[in-house]
Amino acid sequence: SDTLSSGHTCVTTDFTNSDISALDHFINKGQTKIGILTGEEMTADHEFPLIDPRFYTFKNYLTQQKLYNPDYVFIGKFSTDDGYQLMKNAIETCGDNLPEAFFIASDALAIGALRALQEKDIKVPDRVSIISFNDTVVAKQVYPPLSSVTVFTEEMGILAMNTLNQQLESFTPEIPVMMKLATVLTLRSSSK
Repeated sequence: SDTLSSGHTCVTTDFTNSDISALDHFINKGQTKIGILTGEEMTADHEFPLIDPRFYTFKNYLTQQKLYNPDYVFIGKFSTDDGYQLMKNAIETCGDNLPEAFFIASDALAIGALRALQEKDIKVPDRVSIISFNDTVVAKQVYPPLSSVTVFTEEMGILAMNTLNQQLESFTPEIPVMMKLATVLTLRSSSK
């Protein structure tokens, strides 16, 4: 996570360009009614909600494109159960105006959402395209396999450990830095 403002070096994922690549994919396929399923976490002391940085990018980018619709935003927790409930809510509240594409902030949320769509016999990707985030092992195992933003977590860990080793071996004051790793949009059968 981003701990730079607290004076600590950190390794993060490039959420901004990740989101934009997924949204551009939808737009380039002619899908302009785009929804989001995302999660909200809390600080360790449970005092403040932490808004998902993917949501900020989603809202800002689609607003710039004149495509943002607050009725297409569904926020819960980062779990399969919440993905299921959020998509059920989207199906019920949007009805015939259900977005034709959803950017979903985690594979767990997407798996639950996929189940809700299948229960209502809403075809993926014919009626609704899905792109999720993380590209965990299960993203390839569900049907249809999830298009997902691939996050390089192993490389993030290696970079973090190398940075920590450098800090431990150095006796000079460390200026905090943030390192962002790129992602790759991995397209599979859940999106057009």
